[in-house]
Amino acid sequence: MVKKRYSHIVFLPTPKYRVSNIVIKEFYTQRIRRRLTRHLNNLQIWKMGRRVARHLPPTKGAPVIFFKASSGIDDFSWNAAFHLLSSWAFRLQGIPVRFFACNAGMTHCVLGTNREHVAQKPPCKSCVYQSKTLYTGADANWFSFNGDEELDRALVNLSLADLQQFNFNGIPLGELSLPGLRWILRRHHLVDDEKTRYLLREYIRSAWNIAQKFELMIKGEKPRAVVVFNGQMY
Repeated sequence: MVKKRYSHIVFLPTPKYRVSNIVIKEFYTQRIRRRLTRHLNNLQIWKMGRRVARHLPPTKGAPVIFFKASSGIDDFSWNAAFHLLSSWAFRLQGIPVRFFACNAGMTHCVLGTNREHVAQKPPCKSCVYQSKTLYTGADANWFSFNGDEELDRALVNLSLADLQQFNFNGIPLGELSLPGLRWILRRHHLVDDEKTRYLLREYIRSAWNIAQKFELMIKGEKPRAVVVFNGQMY
């Protein structure tokens, strides 16, 4: 009996529903792993924060203000790590530290922007949880958002060019907000459409709120220095 030899093998394609199930399963697996890793990391940060607080020497002199402008929302980024380690080093030398921390203080922030759905609100709850973990045992000034009717009226119906040059009470808010807008949209030459104008308006409103709240903190604390990480965004 002679066995037949086949010159090629035909592989049947995997059914589409099986591919979809595999992709969905992998997506949720990675999501669960990411959440678990985040909470385990935060537990270690929380423990170290309490340990630092227990070993602080007496403080002296004016404080140093730390502002983590755009260094991560719900992940422990490199900038967030340097921000935290630097503040711990200052505090362990007896230098008082105050954190300027966001508590839903912006209508839209750069890292919380969804380019495909620009009106979607940022994940403030997750971000605040992360910040509270980082500032365990420390003094933080939490700022929230307060709208300004005069500013809102001034922004109505402005073109993109006008928004880019927008100046309010002596502060070039449009120019200051541009780097963040260009970064999140991944383009330098912006398109004058409603999506772009909407984001720039909201960034300007948020920037003005930050400027007001930060000025109040500066006047109240009278710090010897301010340390800003990744401050190009705001």
